[in-house]
Amino acid sequence: AQIYYRDPICSVFRPYKELCGYDKKLIKAGETVKFLIEVPKEYLAFYSTATDRWCIESGDYEFMVGASSEDIRLKGKITV
Repeated sequence: AQIYYRDPICSVFRPYKELCGYDKKLIKAGETVKFLIEVPKEYLAFYSTATDRWCIESGDYEFMVGASSEDIRLKGKITV
């Protein structure tokens, strides 16, 4: 499982999707497995040359979970 996020309204250029966590488990056909992948808030930060510090912008962040960046199966939003 891989977790990606994006900030749709960011003041600086950022990639469309950024990998922020992953876990790998062997799953048999028909089996259900739970994953717990924590994403520290620092992963949302970017370095601002204008302020010379790390910044986390407020607003809605979109999180995507999937088997790969091309195979997204779950989406949700978190407000910072």
